[in-house]
Amino acid sequence: MMVVGSVCALVHGAASPLMLLVYGMMTNTFVDYEREVQELKDPNKTCNNNTIYWVNDTVYETDENTTLYCGVDIEAQMTLFAYYYVGIGFGVLIVSYFQIAFWVTAAAKQTQRIRKTYFRKVMRMEIGWFDCNSVGELNTRISDDINKINSAIADQVSIFIERISTFVFGFMVGFIGGWKLTLVVIAVSPLIGIGAGLMAMAVARLTGRELKAYAKAGAVADEVLSSIRTV
Repeated sequence: MMVVGSVCALVHGAASPLMLLVYGMMTNTFVDYEREVQELKDPNKTCNNNTIYWVNDTVYETDENTTLYCGVDIEAQMTLFAYYYVGIGFGVLIVSYFQIAFWVTAAAKQTQRIRKTYFRKVMRMEIGWFDCNSVGELNTRISDDINKINSAIADQVSIFIERISTFVFGFMVGFIGGWKLTLVVIAVSPLIGIGAGLMAMAVARLTGRELKAYAKAGAVADEVLSSIRTV
């Protein structure tokens, strides 16, 4: 399930650059159609064999010594792009469902196994061990701490794989479409990575402190409630 979910996450991540590629093709179609309309407003120009000609049958060339294509069927092209978007959307709907479902199910099974193993180990401890460890702390560990593990290995892993896939395929599309601009983006990417790494380290450190604080607080609350009768 984790392997299939990872593959679905890779496909899902590649969908965003693919949509940008389709969007770029659609934008180019709009530009080409508008240039054709503007050029053919001149009565001395005509469209012949998908190329703009002068009325004297000489090929029209721009200032850059390039020819202009014409005969763009804008309605057919937009219909084709609409099919592309529908196909990508339907594919994302399927793979994203299996991506999340498989990883969440696998995480639930793993956390259940962790809880059983944890409880089995606790039950085999000697009585002196319980004098040094509060029952409330154990309850907090078996619930809140393992829930943190579940949150980390459930949809978060699949989302991480999806973002990595988007990152890789995005640069691939970038190099294919415009390698100069992509090199400019790569120049500042290390700064973004360093910032994200520092933030992740801070979050991990604070999460550890949070778990310890909640374990102590849970122990105190459990002992207070369980000792009301004695008090």
